[in-house]
Amino acid sequence: MGTQLEGGRFFGRTLRRRSVAQLTLADVVYPAGARLPSHSHERAYFCLIRRGSYTETYGRRTRECRPMTLVFHPPGERHAQTFSGSPVASFNVEIGCEWLQRATEWSGHLDQPAEFHGGEVAALGLSLFHEFACDDKDSAVTIEGLTIEILAACTGSNATACGAPHPRWLVEARDLLDARFREPLTLRSIAREAGVHPVYFATAFRRFYHRSVGEYLRWRPLEYEGLPGNIAPFSGSRRNNCVRLHYGHDENLGAITSYGRVASRAGSTHGARYDHRRQNARRGD
Repeated sequence: MGTQLEGGRFFGRTLRRRSVAQLTLADVVYPAGARLPSHSHERAYFCLIRRGSYTETYGRRTRECRPMTLVFHPPGERHAQTFSGSPVASFNVEIGCEWLQRATEWSGHLDQPAEFHGGEVAALGLSLFHEFACDDKDSAVTIEGLTIEILAACTGSNATACGAPHPRWLVEARDLLDARFREPLTLRSIAREAGVHPVYFATAFRRFYHRSVGEYLRWRPLEYEGLPGNIAPFSGSRRNNCVRLHYGHDENLGAITSYGRVASRAGSTHGARYDHRRQNARRGD
C-alpha cells in the first residue's frame, strides 16, 4: 500500500515552516535525481514548483512538473515522483480539515487533483510564497485570502464579484478596514461583518481595488502617514514585497531597506522627509 505521511510531514528537506489559520506552509527542497516511492498524504495540499522539474505518476496518469506549476493533491491521493538532474524547490501548503469542509460552500469539493501550468493561479501561488516570508499580522490575512482564491480555482468555482460598480457592502467593508487597520483582523471576520461569503469577498475586493485585502491592510498605514500618490506601493510585482510602515523590501537591492531609501529610488524626497520627521519625533522635537 505504501507510506502515508501524517499531517505536516513531507519528504525532502524542509527549510522553513509556518502555520496560519489551519494551514501549514513549508519551503521544501529535494535532491537532484531523487526517486520518491508511491505514497499518500493524510491531508490535502497544493504545491508550487519554484525551481527544477520532475515527473509525477498518480493512478494511471502522469504529469510533468516544472517551474510555475501548481498542483493540488486531494487527501489520500497516491503518487510517486522522479526528480530531474537538478534540485527541486517546492512550496507546499497543507490544508486543514476545516478548509475541506468549507469548500462545499464554494459549490465545489476538494476531492479531485488539479494542476495549473503558469497563468494567474500559479502567480497567486508565487504571491503566497512571498507572503509566507513576511511574518507579520498583515501577511496572515493575505495568506488566508490567497489560499481561498487558489482553492476556489481548484474546485472549479466561478465566484465573481458583483457586476454593479463598487457595491455598497464592499465600500462599507473598505471603510471598516480604514478604521481598524491597526487591529489583528481575519478575512473571515471582515467578510462576516460585510454579510458575504469569504470567497465572494476576496474576489470582489481584488476586482474593484486591484489588490488583496492583506495587501490593502499593509499599504493603508503608509497612506495614513501621507505617502505621496506617485510612489507605487509594491515595486516590481504588486504582491511580492513585504512593505511595512517603516521598512520595505526593495527587489532591486535584494535586502530590507529603510522606507526613506526606497522612496528615494522611486524619485521622491518624501521618504527622506518622512525619516527626518521620525527622528525628530524620537528626540521630542
